[in-house]
Amino acid sequence: MGDDLFKTPDSQFCLAGKNDIAVGCLQHLLSLGIEPGRIRVILNKDDVGRSTWQQSLGFHARRAGVACATLDEMKTVKDLWFFSVEFDRILKPAEFSSDWLFNVHFSKLPAYRGVATSVWPILRGERETGVTFHRIDAGIDTGPILCQRTFPIGASWTARDLYFRYLAEGLSLFREALELLRSGQARDVPQDESAASLFRRRDLDYGKLAVDTSLGVSQVCAQLRAYSFWEYQLPSIGGRKVWSASIIPGSATAAAGTVRPTGTWHGVLSVADGDLELRYSPYEELYAWAAGVGQPLALAEVPDLDLQDVQGWSAMMKAANAGNVAALRALAAAGASVTKANRRGTTPLMYAFTRMLELGDADAFRALVELGADPSARDQHGRTIADYLPADAKPRLQAEYPEIFR
Repeated sequence: MGDDLFKTPDSQFCLAGKNDIAVGCLQHLLSLGIEPGRIRVILNKDDVGRSTWQQSLGFHARRAGVACATLDEMKTVKDLWFFSVEFDRILKPAEFSSDWLFNVHFSKLPAYRGVATSVWPILRGERETGVTFHRIDAGIDTGPILCQRTFPIGASWTARDLYFRYLAEGLSLFREALELLRSGQARDVPQDESAASLFRRRDLDYGKLAVDTSLGVSQVCAQLRAYSFWEYQLPSIGGRKVWSASIIPGSATAAAGTVRPTGTWHGVLSVADGDLELRYSPYEELYAWAAGVGQPLALAEVPDLDLQDVQGWSAMMKAANAGNVAALRALAAAGASVTKANRRGTTPLMYAFTRMLELGDADAFRALVELGADPSARDQHGRTIADYLPADAKPRLQAEYPEIFR
C-alpha cells in the first residue's frame, strides 16, 4: 500500500459524485500527477454536463480529458481506488473486485449517518459537526474511519451555510486522506455504535416542510434556519418566504403564532416563550422586476444584490437578458456587480451580447459597457464575447465597438 500503489500502471482511480467538492477532488487527483487516462468519473443522475449553482463534474472531467464510466464497469476493476463524494447511489462493496472503496461523508460520524446532514444538526441544536473520510462497507456510512475533522456550527447558520462549509472542509479532508493513503499512514478506526444516529430520506419531506410555531423560540428559530436553503426552498411564515430570523430578547408580546409586519421585508413572529424578528426574502420580486415585470423595490433592503438562483442567474443577468436598462443602472448604483459571472463564466454583458445578436437590441450592451463591464472576460470555455461573434455581424460591430471587437 502507499505511494507505489498510486503509481503502478495497473491502478485505476474512480471518482463518483457531484458539485464543487467532486470537481475539487478531481482536480486534486490530477495535481498528483495521475494521468487522465487512469481516472474515470461516474456522474450523478442530475449532472447533464452544465454548471448551475454548483460546478458540473461532467463538464470539468470532459475538459480535463477524463472519461465517464458506469458503476458496473468500475466493479470489475481489481486495482481500483474508488472515491464517493456526494454520490447518489448506494454501493454494495461485495460487488466490487477492489477493496479500496472510500466515501467523504458530511457529518461527524458515527452521528448523522444517512442524508440531510445540513438540516438535522441544526434542527437538533448541535453546536458542532464535521466531515469524515471512511471506508465503504455494507452499511449506511458505517465503515471504519480513516480521518475526520470537526468544526463549530455558527449560531445563525442556515442549512445552506452549513452545506458550503461541508464542501470546503470535505475537500480539505480528501486531500489529507489521500496523503495518508499514499504514505501508508492511514489507519482504520471502527465507529462507536453507541454514538450512532441515522436519518433516511423518508424522515424529512422537503415538499411538506412546515414551521411549528407552537414550539419555543429557540426551536422555531432552529427550524427556520434548518429549512433555509436558497437554491431549493425557503421556509414560510404567514404565506411569506423567510430569508432569516433572529431571536428578540424578552418575552412574547402577542399570542403564539401571531405575525405582525414591521416593514416591507420585516415582521415579528410571536411564539410560546418569545418573539422572532423575521426578514422576508425579496428575491422573487427582485428577479421579476429585473426581468421587466412588477414594481421597483428598495434595493438597499436586499441582502445580496449579486445572489444567483439555482440556474446561476443574478438580477443583473436577468436585466441584461431582458434589455432592462433602467434596472441595470439602478442595480449598479445600488452596488450590484456588472462583472460577476456565474459558474459557467457567463457575465451580464454576455447575456446582453446574446440579446443584441438575436434581437438587434444593443441598449443593454451599451449600458453595461458604460457601467464598466469587462468585454475581455472569458467564460467556462475560455471564450470572450468576441469569440462568439458571427462572421456576418463582425464588420458592423467592429466599426461600432473597435475597442472590443478587433
